[in-house]
Amino acid sequence: MSLETVELTRQAYEAWNEGDLDWMLDHMTEDFEFQPGLGFSDLDAVIRGKEGWRRFAETWREAWEDITVRVERIEELDDRVVALLTFDGRGRGSGVEVSLRVGHVATVRDGRLWKLVSNASWDEALEAVGLLE
Repeated sequence: MSLETVELTRQAYEAWNEGDLDWMLDHMTEDFEFQPGLGFSDLDAVIRGKEGWRRFAETWREAWEDITVRVERIEELDDRVVALLTFDGRGRGSGVEVSLRVGHVATVRDGRLWKLVSNASWDEALEAVGLLE
């Protein structure tokens, strides 16, 4: 692990905020896996591969007029990075504004994002990596 791994993870969130799907796809492994786990029905299935991520990202973004992620804390642990995030968004059509705190555990392999697991709360993410106090 290195600062490069943390920086890669930070850049992934920046790319998300900028809507730069190509950056994301260029920096993930072919066998990338994402576990949303946030109670979004059909979006709860494990997302596999670059094409799976593309479909997920496009579906997710369609629901929002505006959606950004703020990195509140990021920390490296062996081959993983835990990120505590706040998603701020405004629903498309409804205009409802939401702010959602989630935690991600990312695993980097060979300098690329390999696995991303979303947790419904910061505590769940910290517990998943053994950092909950």
